Amino acid sequence: MELKSTISINTNWLTKSKVALVLWNNKLWMAHQGTDSKLYLGAINPDTLKVELLEVKEDWKTNHAPALEVHDNKLYLFHVGIEQPYVWVATFDCERKWSNLKTLTKRTRIEEIPRTSAQRHEDRKRGRTEVNREVETLITPILVNCGHGEIMVFTAHSDTLDQFLIYGDNISEVIPPPIQKLFSRTAAIVSYNGQYYRVFRKDDGSLVWDCHRMVESSAINSQPVPLLRGIKMASDTDAPALAVYKDRIYLAFRTTNNSIYIVILDPKLNKFTQLMEIPNINDAQTQPSLVIDNDRVFLAYAGKNNEIRCLLISRVSARVIQSSPIVEQIKPSGVEKKEPNDRRNWMENLYPIIQNRCLNEIIIPGTHDSGCYQFHSVSIKTQSKPIYQQLEAGVRYFDLRFACLEVGYCIHHGLALSLETTLTSIIGLFKIFLETHPKEIVILHITHYQNFNKNDYEKFLSEICYSLGSFMAKRPVDSNNLPTIKEMVDANQRVIISSDYKDTPNKYKHLIWDDIESPYNEEVYMTGNPDNIVNYLSKLVEEKGREKLWVLQGVMTLDHVRTISGVLIDDLIAVSAPLNIAATIAGAEESIGGALDVSIKNYAERINPIIATNLLSNAWRGKYNIFISDFISSNLIETAIRINEHLGN
Repeated sequence: MELKSTISINTNWLTKSKVALVLWNNKLWMAHQGTDSKLYLGAINPDTLKVELLEVKEDWKTNHAPALEVHDNKLYLFHVGIEQPYVWVATFDCERKWSNLKTLTKRTRIEEIPRTSAQRHEDRKRGRTEVNREVETLITPILVNCGHGEIMVFTAHSDTLDQFLIYGDNISEVIPPPIQKLFSRTAAIVSYNGQYYRVFRKDDGSLVWDCHRMVESSAINSQPVPLLRGIKMASDTDAPALAVYKDRIYLAFRTTNNSIYIVILDPKLNKFTQLMEIPNINDAQTQPSLVIDNDRVFLAYAGKNNEIRCLLISRVSARVIQSSPIVEQIKPSGVEKKEPNDRRNWMENLYPIIQNRCLNEIIIPGTHDSGCYQFHSVSIKTQSKPIYQQLEAGVRYFDLRFACLEVGYCIHHGLALSLETTLTSIIGLFKIFLETHPKEIVILHITHYQNFNKNDYEKFLSEICYSLGSFMAKRPVDSNNLPTIKEMVDANQRVIISSDYKDTPNKYKHLIWDDIESPYNEEVYMTGNPDNIVNYLSKLVEEKGREKLWVLQGVMTLDHVRTISGVLIDDLIAVSAPLNIAATIAGAEESIGGALDVSIKNYAERINPIIATNLLSNAWRGKYNIFISDFISSNLIETAIRINEHLGN
């Protein structure tokens, strides 16, 4: 999903809590708890966003946010009473007539209810063992459209869950509730393909999700799975918003800094595929509600002074992006490991030393072909850590190479494409890192564009600017006069986007830096001889110095005319469709019970220690700024940090 434009209106309605929102009879219907605790119902034209109806239910006072759902061409409204936490329900029909408001009841065994002696005597006399009792709840009723003309209603009291089914004009309790484990005061639930998907907030503000079968109490996921790290949901008593649209589940929630994010889940893959921040929202006071209709996304929330705002977001497309789940990119396996010497914050730790220097005056560790960590072929894979783990390890320069395909912009290594590693799947990770590490600076150097035209490039930049715009450092007028690190941190412009594309649109020229020089001599790098490479780099450091940013490539390049069991790699490429080259090479390697006689990792293990030694040498010291490597080692990063610690000594 790409967010094209947003339109916001202020309804002049005030609310204490989350707004209920549904689309019914070509109108957006809202219900909310007013600041006077009265229940309000309003209708908005979704095309013009003009308010067309506002009705106040003077006697229907509520103690929680209400809930709305459409069933049997009626609008069902549930709310919780203010004097007793009973669940009340009413319907609103096409003629805009209300049914009588009545409490939701359930059959309850008499011994479970406090009774007087007189009542117990009457019960025995009449032979009663059960009575209808009002349903009480600690949460806003959760309404789940199960399809097939059925609505499931969840309420919770004393940490237990009640479940009711609406069918036709009837509401009946489901006994026993099949998903007792779904209890949570901040849970949102949707139904998809015979399963309940739930998202809820943990005590520390993190969001988790799980999945339950509709007819069983067992969870499909034995443990709730974390969604994001670094972005936390605000500590509301209300739940986030979930909606199902075209085989995707959309989650919207308010963060601790009062902005609103949308995350998209592919339930077939059990993976979250996209993360987006809604622009220009920093004052949300409640969790949002969410409605999706064709090419439009509607959000409603309370902003400043508790005023309800309705937001329309145009959707350009709903592309299927084959990408890794955000949690897989961000969350290390097992218990979180802290990097030695806190490499994730090394710039902040050295801030007193480096703050008055420019980036070209410090050492910046980087990775070569930074996005090539998903490949299986040893002749294509260049890194072992995903992007976010590289950031946490201390990497601050990223060499990113994209190809333009129908499914989006994906990482490539030559002709091999990583469909799992897309711009959409990784760009939000940089934003999360920048938001949670306020003195770290990152350089994204984007080169080797494949299959791009001017329109593709403009859309590509638009997606980057949408995600990182507020953090993007402005291109300096004079490349010899860079801002200091302190100036970048104070302005919160802490990501540099450098591009080698020759024709940047005028509207982006102030944000896209000139191509950072990255000298490369193929004949030298493909010799497989570290001494030849070190000699070449030694000449470069003498020539270049530190006047400008430039990249010292501490890598060795595989000669792709090497053979795999007598088959030339070039021949494999010639007979393979471009999308299958990586799989073809990996398959050929596997078929001979191993890999190439050499691999990129083998080369990296040979060259990286040599580069680390030379980085510290007097011959190189003070004459370079950015260096990159394949399979970057902690030793290389620690070497860079140690050099920066002694700047000026």
